[in-house]
Amino acid sequence: EATRYVFRQDPGGEFNSLGFVRINMPNKDAVYMHDTPARGIFGDDYRFVSSGCVRTEDIRAMTTWLLEGTPGWDATAVDAALADGETIRADLAESVPIHVLYFTAEPDPDGSEDGILYLSDVYDRDARLVEALDRAPGE
Repeated sequence: EATRYVFRQDPGGEFNSLGFVRINMPNKDAVYMHDTPARGIFGDDYRFVSSGCVRTEDIRAMTTWLLEGTPGWDATAVDAALADGETIRADLAESVPIHVLYFTAEPDPDGSEDGILYLSDVYDRDARLVEALDRAPGE
């Protein structure tokens, strides 16, 4: 019956699974982009290591790019904020549209025989896609 508790980690990169930066995006599922202290996961083949949010490999570059044009937020200010480690809310000067795409097949960088690398469908979305394609008009 422990329904009235909220668990929250302190900000910071070394022990916080969100790393140093969280980038909120308006969406119905409360999905956001974030840093990670587990840098090695970006080289892994297994992609299902997050709880639905989007781990961002170069969070400094992403943050600097998003805040471009926001008064007081140049690359130097972003670096200083990251080094400081304190929680800071920075609102963008202009809204940036974000589209998250989910693919379970991509061109094979090693040039396999069929040229396609198939990935695990960890969010179980392929079945709905196949159904939609079967219903689509066409040949």
